[in-house]
Amino acid sequence: MSEKIQKKTIEYYKQGSLYTYVSACNKYMKQAKQVAIEESLTPIFPIGVVIVKNGEIVARGANGNGYHEKNLNSKFHKKGCKRRYISQKLLEQGKTKLKSGEGFELCPGCNYDCHAEVKAIDKLKDKSILKGSTLYMYGHWWSCAECWKKMNTVGIKEVYVVATFKEKKNLIKWRKEFNKIDSI
Repeated sequence: MSEKIQKKTIEYYKQGSLYTYVSACNKYMKQAKQVAIEESLTPIFPIGVVIVKNGEIVARGANGNGYHEKNLNSKFHKKGCKRRYISQKLLEQGKTKLKSGEGFELCPGCNYDCHAEVKAIDKLKDKSILKGSTLYMYGHWWSCAECWKKMNTVGIKEVYVVATFKEKKNLIKWRKEFNKIDSI
């Protein structure tokens, strides 16, 4: 059976871009998971990526900058996040909360430059090497609009994510496993 399990149009941003869903046992996905374990600075939501060109990993990146963890007990944060705090306040005022994937610029810990995809791309001085490459992401099942723009700009042709992470319960299980690893 092909590793390409299913492709799905991203509905969050209506970009028409496609993900390829693969097993967590995929050799590059295992590497992305290891990057999340070793490099993520956001234990509540660990994400790791590897970018592959011609069968070789050319870049790695993990999410976070430590902001959320430094602000866990701050009055103007929810779980260390300004964006979550703002969403909660909007709901309390009877307004619509921020949608998933929106408002990242409102929180230094959520900002696009803290996303694993962007961090991996930014590590490379010569971005031309990324033209025609593929990105493997472990720890989430979609990328935000800004990450897609950056990936498209540098020429990443396909994004692979873990098929089972489409179900939220499987993502939650991974995060719990990560926090056990992180506390060892």
